[in-house]
Amino acid sequence: MRRVVGEGSGGHIAVWDDVAVRKVEALCDGEKPLVIRDANGFNAREVELRADHDITDLLEEMRANHVRLLAAIEGASAGSGAIIDRVRATIAEDTWEHYDMHRRQIDRAFPLR
Repeated sequence: MRRVVGEGSGGHIAVWDDVAVRKVEALCDGEKPLVIRDANGFNAREVELRADHDITDLLEEMRANHVRLLAAIEGASAGSGAIIDRVRATIAEDTWEHYDMHRRQIDRAFPLR
């Protein structure tokens, strides 16, 4: 089976969307958002957890977590402007700021036929 959970894979994006969901939920609950101090170690552990997953499983996880993220952002949008600004700033690094880099990596690893 082709290993599909390394840096830049659908599994990687799914993991960081999940992190973003947890951050948004914490902010909306008035709690301090999750801080991952060792991103490389965190990524390595998450890759290992998904080592036997195939691309279909990873894409489903990615889609499901992204839907959860969109719902969390939608819920946060009902909050104050300050919450919205904090949500935007807090999750940017986990999501849209590096999606393009990972999209290019995935495109190279799994070119469309």
